[in-house]
Amino acid sequence: MQSLSQSSRAGFSPRRRGVLLKGCMIALAVVMVMATIGAVIAYIYWPNLMASWSRNIIQQTVAEWNLPENQKGALLHQTERVLQAYENGQLTGRQASEIVERVGKSPIQYIGLLYMVQVRYIMPSDLSEEDKAHATRILDRGIRAFSHEMLTNEQGDELARLIARDPNARRVSLPDTLSNERLMDFVAALEEKMRDMEVPDTGADLAGILERIIDERFAEYGITES
Repeated sequence: MQSLSQSSRAGFSPRRRGVLLKGCMIALAVVMVMATIGAVIAYIYWPNLMASWSRNIIQQTVAEWNLPENQKGALLHQTERVLQAYENGQLTGRQASEIVERVGKSPIQYIGLLYMVQVRYIMPSDLSEEDKAHATRILDRGIRAFSHEMLTNEQGDELARLIARDPNARRVSLPDTLSNERLMDFVAALEEKMRDMEVPDTGADLAGILERIIDERFAEYGITES
């Protein structure tokens, strides 16, 4: 692992590295929290007792993550909506699992992928400073494009397979390292998919994406909140 001074020489300041790591953590945190909910309440028979237990696990887990407090609060608020609906008998275990599945198919996974590419591959690579700066700009733009759902899941899957260990495997697995050529091919493919797009400058709002998913499912299930 590079030291902070090495990271700075590679074109990424300690502050920039921290931002990337936090972004990656936030993206993964959303999926992990929702998966915890699904795993706990999909097969249970005592809503009040088990939802309370699930709530404690989630709160303790999120408290340990190195996330900004406002992000923790936003994630906990959204997961609390699901738990309360289940606790009140408005949401079934099957419906909760469907919400978790929808989160797994949302832009959140592709936002996490782009953060991971920056942290795992670009930062420690021996690309030129110019190439690193260019790749970072494109990936940041891609994160915003996925956040605003300007890029589709199909496009995200295509991008993921460009750097997968086995592009033909059913489940994508990322390699430990990438050659500079494959890395820049990935960046070029992302840039091409965003050609002529007017991507907003606002950053990724992962809690907002989660909120929209829950809102849509609750409306479909006829769930009203007080």
